[in-house]
Amino acid sequence: VQAWQPVAPLLYVWDYTTNFGQYQQPFPNFNVLQANVRFYVDHGVKGLFEQGNYSSGGRGEMEPLRAYLLAKLLWNPQADVERHTDEFLNAYYGRAAIALVHKQVQTEGVHARIFDRPTAKYLTDDLLDKAEKLFDEAEQLADNPDIRFRVQTARLPIWYVKLATNRVSGDDRTDMRDRFLTIAREAGISHVSEARSLDVWANAADTQTGQK
Repeated sequence: VQAWQPVAPLLYVWDYTTNFGQYQQPFPNFNVLQANVRFYVDHGVKGLFEQGNYSSGGRGEMEPLRAYLLAKLLWNPQADVERHTDEFLNAYYGRAAIALVHKQVQTEGVHARIFDRPTAKYLTDDLLDKAEKLFDEAEQLADNPDIRFRVQTARLPIWYVKLATNRVSGDDRTDMRDRFLTIAREAGISHVSEARSLDVWANAADTQTGQK
């Protein structure tokens, strides 16, 4: 970008803001969204396209919040991200606001990449356990069934990692997989990655549980 700036008066950037290999996996990039947009603006970029989960079903990890913040930043790169985050979480989740997973990378300095696997080192057992407790609390605090379902949908990335890395087994795995698929299908999720549909993933999960 810095090399193009002096010679490209109309510089456009196509940026990636999701994990294309694992749509349903924590992708904690919230702390760099504003820094990235500001970098492009400061270096003469005239047009910026932020690409997330483009599957027909959408609903990637924390997608509603990420889309909201990116819209605010594209409108005003100097926007108060913390204020907009709070206003969205309070409006969308009510008392069940969620933030834990995305603070992990900022705290530990881990760089999240767009094809990270579920074995990424920032997805620790401790993080997943804390996230489960947070989501349990969030479900209890949900003001109505619609908000409760939004919380359940937001929890799917935690279960996805647990299932993909065999952190659960036996009946617990079967139960988690079935709950994952029930919520994902009700939410309209069609893909778990850029190239893999939910149904294909479900068949592979069936095989791992010994059902096929």
